[in-house]
Amino acid sequence: MLRLFRYEGGEMKVVAEPHSDLGLLSLVIGDTPGLEVWDIPTQCFFPIEKTYENPAGSLLVGRQLERLSNYRYRAGGHQVKAYGRTEARPSTSPSRQPQPNYRYSIVFVLRAHEPVIVDTDTLTTQITGKFEKPIRGVTAGRFYEQIRNAHFNININVEEREEQRKKVAAKKAAEGVNGSG
Repeated sequence: MLRLFRYEGGEMKVVAEPHSDLGLLSLVIGDTPGLEVWDIPTQCFFPIEKTYENPAGSLLVGRQLERLSNYRYRAGGHQVKAYGRTEARPSTSPSRQPQPNYRYSIVFVLRAHEPVIVDTDTLTTQITGKFEKPIRGVTAGRFYEQIRNAHFNININVEEREEQRKKVAAKKAAEGVNGSG
């Protein structure tokens, strides 16, 4: 799946709150720095795109791969920030006005093929070790749906997101589970 995002960028703020993507892998390419990845050793966000000298992308592990690797590969926690700009970007066309301050990004998301039957017994190796929570006889589509239903969607409007957040929190409280988006 290919997704295109446009974030407001005129002032310094978080434009996509901390979360991990749900699929296997996400490749993120932005036109200006903004992606910050969670660094487990330092327990803080690192502005990865500010380190790029040339156009580059960031590859993030998603929640599906985290589970299918028995947590060997952790889902890549991240957020997107607008760092603010002091002036609008000039237009490439002499007849056009300066462009508003936006951050554009393209995200390629890879998910497991929905009809495939997941069986973590066949994924068990010396690297993954024995699965504490095995998955057997579930389609990859249903597996993704279970992950999606346990999290709120950060890519929707604030009111709808807050409603989802409340529902997910209530469900987790009823099940005795902790977690976030």
